[in-house]
Amino acid sequence: MKRFYFFKLLIALILFVIVPSSIITTINNYATAQFSKDIIASSEIHRLQMVSNANNLVFDSIFRDAMRLSVDTSLQSLGNNKKIDEIVKRHNDMFDLLKFETSIIDYARTNDLFYSVYFYVNGADYIISSDIGIVRINQLTDIRWIQEYKKLENGTSGNIILPSHFVKSNVISVSDKEEVKGQNCISYIYKITPYTSNLKGALVFNINEEKLRSLYTVNKGDDGFVIIINNRGEVISNAEQSNNLELLKMNLFQKIQKSKSEQGYFSLLVNGKSQLCSFYKSPNSNLIYYGANDMDVLFRNQTSVQIKLVFAAFAISLAGLFAAYYISRRLYNPIALLVKEIYANERLNLKNGSDEIQTISKVLNELLKEENRIFIDNRSNKIHEASLLRIISSVNDATDDDIMKILPFPFTACAVILPGKLQERMVIDNNEKFEYYAKIIIRICEEMLSEGMCTSGIRYHDESIALIISIDANLKNPMEILREKLNKIQLELSTMFNFPMTITVGSLQKNKDTAYKSFEQANEILHYRFIKGYNSIIFYSDVYPEAAYYYPAEDINLIETCLELCDKDKLFAATEKMFKEIAQHDHIDYNNVIQILNQLVTNLIDKIVESHLRITDIFEDKDHLYKSLWLNETLDDACNWLIEKYNAVIDYQNRVLNNDEIYFNNAIQFIKQNYKKDINIDIVAENIGISYSYLRKIFKEKTDKSLVDYINELRLNDAKNMLRNTRLTIKEISSLCGYNHERSFSRVFTQYENITPGMYRNTYKQDKKVEEVS
Repeated sequence: MKRFYFFKLLIALILFVIVPSSIITTINNYATAQFSKDIIASSEIHRLQMVSNANNLVFDSIFRDAMRLSVDTSLQSLGNNKKIDEIVKRHNDMFDLLKFETSIIDYARTNDLFYSVYFYVNGADYIISSDIGIVRINQLTDIRWIQEYKKLENGTSGNIILPSHFVKSNVISVSDKEEVKGQNCISYIYKITPYTSNLKGALVFNINEEKLRSLYTVNKGDDGFVIIINNRGEVISNAEQSNNLELLKMNLFQKIQKSKSEQGYFSLLVNGKSQLCSFYKSPNSNLIYYGANDMDVLFRNQTSVQIKLVFAAFAISLAGLFAAYYISRRLYNPIALLVKEIYANERLNLKNGSDEIQTISKVLNELLKEENRIFIDNRSNKIHEASLLRIISSVNDATDDDIMKILPFPFTACAVILPGKLQERMVIDNNEKFEYYAKIIIRICEEMLSEGMCTSGIRYHDESIALIISIDANLKNPMEILREKLNKIQLELSTMFNFPMTITVGSLQKNKDTAYKSFEQANEILHYRFIKGYNSIIFYSDVYPEAAYYYPAEDINLIETCLELCDKDKLFAATEKMFKEIAQHDHIDYNNVIQILNQLVTNLIDKIVESHLRITDIFEDKDHLYKSLWLNETLDDACNWLIEKYNAVIDYQNRVLNNDEIYFNNAIQFIKQNYKKDINIDIVAENIGISYSYLRKIFKEKTDKSLVDYINELRLNDAKNMLRNTRLTIKEISSLCGYNHERSFSRVFTQYENITPGMYRNTYKQDKKVEEVS
């Protein structure tokens, strides 16, 4: 007998524990690996889409800037004169050339994304470069773009993006002769045609690849990279500067092109390492974005887990072997004693010597019969609950005996009781107390709704209680009587429980078959608790059918005005007044209230956007703002919530405005102290502790001019004073005013004053002589 138990337990252990565990583990490992690939690939594709969007914005911006530069009036005379020596002889042409040179240089300097910008006229012997100005074309070190431009000139449609290449610096000092300086760039060639100008030529933008990459690169360590490929298979940018270009030699480009999908992924084995390769085809730029992730770490972890599980299964088997032996010995003695007791019981009438298992089985059958008898005793309660559910589910038969007991009278009304606030309901629903509370509430309602009525109740959807009230047809004004009794019930319940109760009641049904309609109506108007508040009793007739439209336009305009003026006291008072009027308005529709609240939140978001504030600095996001609004369960809650949000926006706006004023004053002070030195926008921003773009935004808002213009005005005022009143040379004056080169000074002076420094000095001297003569 002992051996019998031992072998049965051992077989059960193997069949029901070890074998299923091994199968489940294997399936789980495969599913986990596949799921991990899907998640990693989805994340990588999302990153590639972000890179694509960033690049599209950059190239679109360059295209617009190129179009603007190509229609510059300074260009119109340059197409006729293609020899620099002839242009120098013509004052007007030279002036236009210098003016456009200034535009190119200023454009490149104000956008640190560019390494250099060139302007070229077909057949000209010169070129305008943002780094060295006007130079003869045979002196230019960067010439690769010229071949690509010739393809454009010979009929290639569209503009060209050159793959990443090393652009040599055109500025070579004495110390730089042995060292070639430059930068990896992506060149964008814009073809100037007679459609946009009266000349043919090109604008070449050398985009600093490293700075372009910084717009969207996230530090991913060594396990991932991004490569950008054009539709000819050329690598536009290798974003991580990795050596993984070997992947592109494995016919990856052909695989990606053959794929009909806009995005996807596949696995490859490269240099003995498993790579998860993801790609995204940009529909706007005909570029393919490709990235890869090292999957070896994931597979190594899975292998490690599998080995551990094998050892664990082996250990479990050994432990199970000993456990089966031990349990079989421990079980035999109690079973033997139990069987002896069973044989000793005369009522069971069992013969001694039968198999122990059969004996225990017979006893268990007797216990099941006893359980069935208990079940039959409780059957009436179950039938009662089932009948209640049938009544409120529109499948009842009014002639059914069980339903006749619940609905003895011809009229019927249904009510729904919703206890507590949202947080309190969550606490109640998650424990057994609510079952106890529900029984007490139903018992009180059955007792207090008894005269001329017959009431039954059931817990419904785990958070509310449904009441079915059968009403005598001879009862006068039954709904008014029901309202009075429900008020007494609510008062009684409030003394017993420490949470509010909301009661909704459907219309009176004069046909038992339509009782479910009253229950549906009671459920339908539950959300009107938002308007009526907690501890309210809401009848369907109070809400429908006369729901009047209401829109407090004056109150909303007043709130918007107070918010614009940041007047907290008036804003909060106006908000509370409007919500009080909504609550006191008779027969207002629930959807009407939703419209008003949504309008208030929309106005708040518009205020944030118009003030150039970022909504994420104040709240999580716009969608979260709407969701948190509807977590409020009453108008009072929504009013307090809205006032809290108004307060947060005003406080944040005040902090931002104060900071902007401080930064602006600090910038002005620093510029006035240092404008005679070699300073630029980056130096000013660094000294006052903010970013370049933020400083530019503040300065533009405060002065309606750029910071570069402001610095140049200060310098030129000093320069004009020295030109009039001193005999200093123009080179000395340019140095004293903060310019590194006389040429740069002359260019800026001409741009702002429309006259060269020398001509300005001569004009002033002539005017002075005229005054002395007169």
